[in-house]
Amino acid sequence: MPSSKDDTGYVQSLSMNNKPPAPEDIEGNLRILRNVYSHYKTPRCREPTCRASLPLPNVKDHIKTWIANARGSTPSQISGIQCLRCRKFTCIGCRKKPSLNRSSISTDVAVVNHCCNQGRLFGTWVLLCRFDEVELQLQQKSALNAAKNAGRVKEDSGTGYTRGHNPFLYKSADDPPAEIINFRQQDELTDRLMTQLFQLLTAFLPSVDSGSYSKTQSHAELWSFFRISLLLGRVTELVRNDSITDMTKRSQLYRSMLAFVTAIAKDPAFVQLLIEKRVEKKASPGLQALGEERNTKALVLNASSTGLIASLFTCANKTYQCVLQAPLSSNS
Repeated sequence: MPSSKDDTGYVQSLSMNNKPPAPEDIEGNLRILRNVYSHYKTPRCREPTCRASLPLPNVKDHIKTWIANARGSTPSQISGIQCLRCRKFTCIGCRKKPSLNRSSISTDVAVVNHCCNQGRLFGTWVLLCRFDEVELQLQQKSALNAAKNAGRVKEDSGTGYTRGHNPFLYKSADDPPAEIINFRQQDELTDRLMTQLFQLLTAFLPSVDSGSYSKTQSHAELWSFFRISLLLGRVTELVRNDSITDMTKRSQLYRSMLAFVTAIAKDPAFVQLLIEKRVEKKASPGLQALGEERNTKALVLNASSTGLIASLFTCANKTYQCVLQAPLSSNS
């Protein structure tokens, strides 16, 4: 059953409507993000004699501290923020004393336990913000590598998209954009971090633990988070990779990513994320930065008539068809 903590005016005020904006309605999605972020920036200690402001923690440090204590039968909760004055914890979701949910989800990274639905939402936001930080660092590194290799076209041992031509140039408007990613030169540390984030994000999806959230609760915030974040773009790049050798070497990353996609697909209220066309982001400062209206100009989108690119499902299906149609190697 959902926590009674969710029956508050604060929680109800977060959902601007019961239906998420359309994917191309960037301003609508950003408005929801800013509405939620404004609440995350203004919490106060729950203790009546204290009421000190609780500064929003650095997402990297917060996740690290949370994971270190998310163990055993009484795991730390990601939505719990400690007051620097009285040292008591306040759930940034419900603004009350964090309380253990009757069910926990064990992952290879941490034991996940949600105080309340809005605490779960905050955890998803924190993890996506961290994912975007890592993704932006990775894009910067890949862009530098691509600049060094400019003009060089290398025959690839994969099939489909990467067979004998630049894998990031496509023939039709429905194909994914030409983004600078080199699947075979990813840093192992980055892959490991991405793997952990996929595992944790899966545990934070409502469909994973349906007993702890209301089926009437709006998914509007989650839809906007995922649409604005860089995560689905990364997932799309991973499913477009058709090198079996590379996927085998990075099997842990691919398993965690596929488990995440499967969890989304199992939620009837959420599966549309996988099959809807997506807005192409030419540049983005990341999810946390976009919570501030002043950073909106740093989000650069496709200026075409629709600005939409192929869905994650379409990209995965194209790779699958290419693999099926590829001739067997003479070395097989």
